[in-house]
Amino acid sequence: MTADFPTIVRFNRALATTLLICGGAIFVSSGLEFLAGRFPFGLIASFAFLVAGVTLRRHSYFRLDRRELIVYKPTGTEDYRCALTSVCDLDIDTDSSEVYLLSSGERRKMPLYRWLAEDEDWAKFERVVASRDQAVPEVDGAADGAADGAMDGEGTDAEGKVMKGVMEGVMDTSTPASLGVIDGD
Repeated sequence: MTADFPTIVRFNRALATTLLICGGAIFVSSGLEFLAGRFPFGLIASFAFLVAGVTLRRHSYFRLDRRELIVYKPTGTEDYRCALTSVCDLDIDTDSSEVYLLSSGERRKMPLYRWLAEDEDWAKFERVVASRDQAVPEVDGAADGAADGAMDGEGTDAEGKVMKGVMEGVMDTSTPASLGVIDGD
């Protein structure tokens, strides 16, 4: 079995639908308040819920490529990216569904949450990470890392952003930046 790359995991559609329904209900309630001659205080909240629901339905949560993991904000912009030597750098705890980055023999928890992900997409992500024991074919010279910006501890990614400490194992885990991720802004 070969892994499907890129593996794209969307935000949970049930959560987005719930936000849309709540936003619609608050909007209707605010409309009734307005018709009754009172100020519709819930109007702003209804728009916030509606915007949150729409953005979660339209955008991806994260994307796993052969050599990087890219996590997106709910607005669709890139939040951070993490360089990987291969999918073998990721591990999923089957009991808690927590995702870990394996670097220099250490396990660092990644801020990816099962409840935010669509069920079928998360299952596909788990299958890809579980298939890491099997050989994943490389493409166009990617085995030596030259084709896709892989590096040996410090270098630049495909967009020219400096990436430090990803492979060195000298990072703390208190912030996404310490996990070897780059701010997408």
